[in-house]
Amino acid sequence: PAGPVAPVAPVTPLGPVGPVGPVAPVAPTTRIGSRNKIC
Repeated sequence: PAGPVAPVAPVTPLGPVGPVGPVAPVAPTTRIGSRNKIC
């Protein structure tokens, strides 16, 4: 996923915090989401 959208999920494999970049998945609690949140 791409775009300035923050994740709606409060819980991720890496922690309960949001993304570390301007791009983040809208998917809740997924391994793909955890990878994308490291932008």
